[in-house]
Amino acid sequence: MIQIKLLIHEKPGRRHLPKYLVREQAGIRIVRVALLGLCEEGFVRGITRGKYTNSLDNKAYALQAAALLVKDPTLSQSPSTLWKAINIQKSHNSQMDVVISLWENKLILK
Repeated sequence: MIQIKLLIHEKPGRRHLPKYLVREQAGIRIVRVALLGLCEEGFVRGITRGKYTNSLDNKAYALQAAALLVKDPTLSQSPSTLWKAINIQKSHNSQMDVVISLWENKLILK
């Protein structure tokens, strides 16, 4: 499981800009984009909705996964279980690790 550390920085002209440190690995950009997609739509506790990413696919995967967890928390058992539930015919690149980590730390808003 990926460890996520949340840092919120005040920036002039912006309310709260999320910055995340993710343990380095292949796919770090995908992980970050999935996380920022959740922030952008107001799914992450303590983060103001805003424009944080231009990604469509990874944002959509993370949003689908978060919505499924709200309906069925047992899907948090493993990233592969959650990925199968959103029914995407690709291999996941740790987007589900991000969603599950946020869920387990009670950072996803229901």
